[in-house]
Amino acid sequence: MRPIFKNMSISLLAAAAALVLSACSNSLSTKEDTAMDLNTETSAKDAIIYDYEVRKSSIWFTTTSNGCTSAEHFALQTKNKGENEMLVSISRLKPDWCKGMTRIVDIEVPIFVPTHGRKLIVTNEVSPRPVYNKAKS
Repeated sequence: MRPIFKNMSISLLAAAAALVLSACSNSLSTKEDTAMDLNTETSAKDAIIYDYEVRKSSIWFTTTSNGCTSAEHFALQTKNKGENEMLVSISRLKPDWCKGMTRIVDIEVPIFVPTHGRKLIVTNEVSPRPVYNKAKS
């Protein structure tokens, strides 16, 4: 192999490896990133969820993943509703661009906003679970 082609193939291999590694990288988030106000304009979209449970210090839900979805890709947006209730919207901050087979995953996002004993009401629409046909053997 000629030296110029050898160097070019090594460069292309390195570029492809960097692209693959960056495709599923997780963005770092802080407490401030995951607790937003519903009145704030954001580019986040309401997450499609199939089930959820409000826990003492977190919200657990199921959603779809192509292989790269993690809790850091979601944020809870909150809005007070009277003295006894707080509306919570689960938003997806980062799309899952991985090419794996779509599957249902469990996600748990911590609640960083003080609830002061209010009842939390999740405002996301709960979608029916998708049905996947098994391949016939």
